[in-house]
Amino acid sequence: MRHRIRLQALVMFLGLIALVGYDWSQLVADAQAIPAFARKYGFSCNVCHVPGFPKLNDTGKCVSRSRLSSGFGTRSAYL
Repeated sequence: MRHRIRLQALVMFLGLIALVGYDWSQLVADAQAIPAFARKYGFSCNVCHVPGFPKLNDTGKCVSRSRLSSGFGTRSAYL
């Protein structure tokens, strides 16, 4: 019985943390990036950026490291 109560309390606590984290994520300012790469190749911004945060995902890091050099001219390179 005590174990079940502790488990319920833990689940409620983690749910509260998730809710607060989601709420705080709405306070993050929009990225001030220039979407030239996305426009040039017809991608959405989420191809290179993590949704909701001005942070690069793995594809964005790869593009950033390559400085948009050869190999990134085709859409199939990202898919």
